[in-house]
Amino acid sequence: MSKQVIIIGAGPGGLASAILLAAAGTRVKIVERLPFVGGRTSSIEADGYKFDLGPTFFLYPRVLDEIFRAAGTSLRAEVPMERLDPQYRIQFGGGGALDCTPTLRGWRNPLPPSPLPMSPASGVSSPRTAPSSAPWNRASKRRSSAGRTW
Repeated sequence: MSKQVIIIGAGPGGLASAILLAAAGTRVKIVERLPFVGGRTSSIEADGYKFDLGPTFFLYPRVLDEIFRAAGTSLRAEVPMERLDPQYRIQFGGGGALDCTPTLRGWRNPLPPSPLPMSPASGVSSPRTAPSSAPWNRASKRRSSAGRTW
């Protein structure tokens, strides 16, 4: 008797799990509440516009290729991909934009100076810099805002 698994959710994690389990000989069934697969890598269409919900997932083709290779194929054989530069643009409501490119050479600093206070006591920082006490700052003691070590 072969093993059987039900995976709930056809997002990136559910699909990757299904691929790996099926390649290992497990019988897999995926249950998805939406009428399409993709989860955070899908899109929303409204009023003639299309918004990608998760393009950053495809910024790591080596991880995706590892999953496909474990299943006996490759990412390039299954998913046509084209390198984009910039990969995406973040437009800020208060002005400025950030072009996200695959190379450091392509990055520039398009953000206007931040009017936000920069003192650690304020708990507010600009997108460009963070106070040294910020939980995500490498120089910090690696503590979250709840005080747990992470």
